[in-house]
Amino acid sequence: MAYATLRIIRDEHAALSAVLKSMLMMLDHGPGDAPETFFDVLRAMLFYIDEFPERQHHPKESNLLFPKVVRVAPETMEAVARLEREHMSGELTGARFSTS
Repeated sequence: MAYATLRIIRDEHAALSAVLKSMLMMLDHGPGDAPETFFDVLRAMLFYIDEFPERQHHPKESNLLFPKVVRVAPETMEAVARLEREHMSGELTGARFSTS
């Protein structure tokens, strides 16, 4: 049970990776003769990529994982700070896209 947090974080990373890879595959193949369905699916994938990390995944890392990592290994503080900056950068980028 001590590693449940890590398993959840890894599973979420895998899910995000799968969605990104699927998007690339879709873009390679194009809409074919079903453009409406193609763009509906693509829109849903973009929504997931925009919403899930910010609302579900990053808070778990920031509130549950990172504090424990820094407490056990203080030398990781710089790397954790960089990850937190990346999280903030992602939030700002998502906000820019949603207001465009």
